[in-house]
Amino acid sequence: MGELRADWRLRLRRGAADGPVCGAGVLLTQDRALTCAHVVGEPDTRMWVEFAENPGIAPVGARVAEGGWLPGLGATREDIAVLALDSPRPHATPASLDRSLERGREVWIGGYARAFADGMWLTGRIGGAHGAWIQLDAGRNEQVVRPGFSGAAVQVRGGPAGPPERVVGMVVSWRGDRDLALPADNDLAFSYMVPIDKIAELVPLVAELSGPDGWDHGLARRLRRWFAGGDEPEVRLSVVPHGGGRDRTLRHQLHRAHLVYRGGRTTPEDFVDELVTRIRPPRHQAAAYRDWLLTGGTPPDRPPGAGPGGA
Repeated sequence: MGELRADWRLRLRRGAADGPVCGAGVLLTQDRALTCAHVVGEPDTRMWVEFAENPGIAPVGARVAEGGWLPGLGATREDIAVLALDSPRPHATPASLDRSLERGREVWIGGYARAFADGMWLTGRIGGAHGAWIQLDAGRNEQVVRPGFSGAAVQVRGGPAGPPERVVGMVVSWRGDRDLALPADNDLAFSYMVPIDKIAELVPLVAELSGPDGWDHGLARRLRRWFAGGDEPEVRLSVVPHGGGRDRTLRHQLHRAHLVYRGGRTTPEDFVDELVTRIRPPRHQAAAYRDWLLTGGTPPDRPPGAGPGGA
């Protein structure tokens, strides 16, 4: 089943919170988003990113990230911008990117056309290559994208083991055979997307996220269950190497933790003092717990029947 609402589908305004809706975007990580360069307009433009399908996540300002401006509307036909959010949004779930394409596969596109600022959905199928872009075929011209859809995710339904939806491209343009203002005014009209595999060639972050080690979805599910409590064990130890999908997934889920040790910014002694306060061991054993957490060895005995919050 597809996601009725998704954090990673973004609505963009130019300038400020009350600026005009100018297009859509895709959340890549907690502090990076993808859209079209022509949606932004100029590389120094101030943008406003809204999580239109999850009002519980606060909107945030954004600017083009360093190295994230690829407007090449000439022969390369890139039209790509990567936005750096002013502050991260770790509560938002990023998109799952997929470089594979299958001709004839059904796709869904959600955008923000004029008079449809709350969202408008279209369907189509993957057609053939159109230079560096991919043509999207609609059943009728009314299903062709229009202004307000640029930067929107082109998504397909996911498999049973992975995320429910995967993003295979980004809407970039449309064209009608009579060059009239709206798709329905033309005899023939088609939508076009920049495929993820093309974007991955140009944007290293997209290459990482769309590769086999982009995210560890299994680890993400286990972490969500563990942080939520329930039947999960009270303590879980896991060694996660620096870099790669497991590390990225862990760092993205850390907002769920009540307490995080950050080496270099928190001393072990301060962290353990805070941890002992939260564990609330029997008062006469507080020092023993502190020594055990700092130096290891055999944990202190707990009185029979005492729970984690015993006093």
